[in-house]
Amino acid sequence: EVILRIRYSEKVDMWSLGCILAELYTGEPLFPGNNEQEQLEFIMELLGMFPESMIDKSRKKEHYFDTDYSPFLIEDPKYGILRIPESRRIDEAIPSSDALFLDFVAHCLILDPEKRPGASEAIKHPWIRSFFGGPSPY
Repeated sequence: EVILRIRYSEKVDMWSLGCILAELYTGEPLFPGNNEQEQLEFIMELLGMFPESMIDKSRKKEHYFDTDYSPFLIEDPKYGILRIPESRRIDEAIPSSDALFLDFVAHCLILDPEKRPGASEAIKHPWIRSFFGGPSPY
């Protein structure tokens, strides 16, 4: 939301939490772009294309997307396009065998903030509930 310059809510904090958890686990940033364009490419490589509704709201869409919503991808003269949308899986980016942890991070990183859980929903996730003992509501 921040890079695209669209309105954001407290759900942007859930996005941040997902990124922080991934970085704490791996020791590396999940989306290590050197600039906004590269950052978007890392995000799309892992999470796929942004919903058209988000692109339509973006005040910077003409910098990052074509009129048909195709992203402008950085091309290396020697290697070609370096990052292809949705070409990397979360378990490759975060090599954890804890499926609940990966699921929680994936929920935090849902691109569309309308579909991303807020804090009150996230606290009910089985991975979070496992820290408190007792049954999960799922």
